[in-house]
Amino acid sequence: MIEIHALRYALAAAETGSFSGAALQFGIKQSTLARHMQHLEDRLGQSLFRRSTRGIVPTLVGERMLQRARLIVADVDALDAEARSLARGDDGLLRIGFDGSLEEGGFASLLRDFSARRPDVEIEAREAPRAILWRDLERGTLDLILVTGETARPGIGTISGWSTTVTAVMSADHPAASIDQLFWSDLRDCSFVVSKAASVDVGPIITSRLAGPNHQPAINRQSVRPDELSAFVRGRHVAVSTDGIGPRGARGDLVIRPIHDAFGPTRIARAAHWRDGDDNAALGDLLAMARTRLGQVTTAR
Repeated sequence: MIEIHALRYALAAAETGSFSGAALQFGIKQSTLARHMQHLEDRLGQSLFRRSTRGIVPTLVGERMLQRARLIVADVDALDAEARSLARGDDGLLRIGFDGSLEEGGFASLLRDFSARRPDVEIEAREAPRAILWRDLERGTLDLILVTGETARPGIGTISGWSTTVTAVMSADHPAASIDQLFWSDLRDCSFVVSKAASVDVGPIITSRLAGPNHQPAINRQSVRPDELSAFVRGRHVAVSTDGIGPRGARGDLVIRPIHDAFGPTRIARAAHWRDGDDNAALGDLLAMARTRLGQVTTAR
């Protein structure tokens, strides 16, 4: 039997790029975590990671296993949250899911103000891919989700007003690195690298800004987290993300800049969604604060 904590260890190892980093997250010895990974690989009969002195990288089989593991762990966490919610009553618990960065765009500020006003409410927040967030909202294991893009769905209420900035990461010796206010036109001759795991596919955004009759931007999509794109930044290669975060372990030879349109930094809308008819009083109070602060709400039915 594959134990859930082994899947958590494997996901942490993939995210940190090392067994030592994953062990640190869980407060266990590196050797202990490594033994769990070896046992998992023996159980599956496949190598999940390529080891080297520079760290670990998932194999192709490992990538596929980790995709399934993320869903399994998310389901277990959702089941745990639902059980605790039933045990204490919904009004004392608010379950929020989000993609990208929670701080980006001011939503975290709203949560902090809400917590100050309602200290009796426990807030559980977790990051997950957009598709999982929508699934858990519709299942009722999340009360509210904050996702990039505004998607109208039957029976779902929506408040818009937050946004995330499109950001470029480039080498310090890149010709555009010295430009304080970076515009899309400054990147016309660059090659771009983007993340398949990002909350938004920024490829179409890049194309809409730079494509022309005699020019099509080169876009390389990588199956890594947005904060891992720095590994592909070199020469005229520029990483672009909308998740409002810099690269993990940002190096001193990298420069991070928001990309501007004519009217300011390029921003992509984010919206909060909830199920119509959800009678959680804590959710109602948070939505009332959001309406007052943002002054806009639409409900899709």
